[in-house]
Amino acid sequence: MTPAERLTAWHDELAAECAETEQNLAAERSALAAAETAYSEAKAAWAALEGFVTGALGHWNALQGDYKIVELMSPLYSRLYNARDELLKPPEGARGAARATVRNFEARLADLRSAINQIDAVLMAAKVIQLRPHSETSHRRQPQPIDFDNIVLPAAQQH
Repeated sequence: MTPAERLTAWHDELAAECAETEQNLAAERSALAAAETAYSEAKAAWAALEGFVTGALGHWNALQGDYKIVELMSPLYSRLYNARDELLKPPEGARGAARATVRNFEARLADLRSAINQIDAVLMAAKVIQLRPHSETSHRRQPQPIDFDNIVLPAAQQH
């Protein structure tokens, strides 16, 4: 197998891997979109729960005639905080993993495309080298000898 044939085979392998990586990237981008949506929904659920608790307590205090700022008691606060972790951690982890996977596929795809471009450049250079003549086809003009001994100066004008 010649070097050009080997590079062409590698080019074909990398092109196939590039197409496969593009498909995987598209699938992972879809998974990332789903993970982002799930995280947004979980964040909205957490905000609704927190808003419900603080709003209800604020309303309860107003009905009692006590208009001070609502401060959650420790047991309620810890349960609310734990509910935040329960609601947000799984979708946040899935979102982070999907983002990392998409970044990895994008980097791999960039590397594959760069390698394909390099192979194309090498193959193009090889074709140019093959097309270049190996022997000198143009005949250079041979330098002509210069004879300084027979210099004739123009006759001086007589007045």
